[in-house]
Amino acid sequence: LKALYRRCQDSGRMGLDTYGDPAFCGLKGVIGRHADAALSRADAEARAALPKVFSRLVTVRKDGTATRRREHWDYWRDNPAGQRLIAHLSDAAPDRPPEEKNRLLVVMGTDSESTVEVAPEALLSEWATLAGWIREVSNALRLREQLETEAQTWDAGGRPEHLRWRHERL
Repeated sequence: LKALYRRCQDSGRMGLDTYGDPAFCGLKGVIGRHADAALSRADAEARAALPKVFSRLVTVRKDGTATRRREHWDYWRDNPAGQRLIAHLSDAAPDRPPEEKNRLLVVMGTDSESTVEVAPEALLSEWATLAGWIREVSNALRLREQLETEAQTWDAGGRPEHLRWRHERL
């Protein structure tokens, strides 16, 4: 909405015709430009952490739809590049001016219980960089989700040997 407001500020008129203007590219254009700009401000090592970070923040349903998932901040405890990427894509960097806070990811909670989550779910489909990566790895993301679900069920059931995944299946 801020991008739409800035675009219409000079004319004093805000309308759907501006939103639909091919030069503006609607939601897809705004989210894509915003995410690309945020990513470009990150250092090379942090940019390279994008797959590692988003592999924990995205799940893919059976129908192929990507959805967000929440992950504990501790997951990135030993991954400084991932932490820096999260800071660049969220408002977690306290030294950044308000106009440069990206809010593409949200860090919530107290230090010991903090979680990270994709803020606008549209980011998963409207940011071309991320959407392309999700398409490439969607089968792996679905398999990971299945493995985690079955591992939780196996653990809750007392870890019976006959339900344990064999190395061929992994």
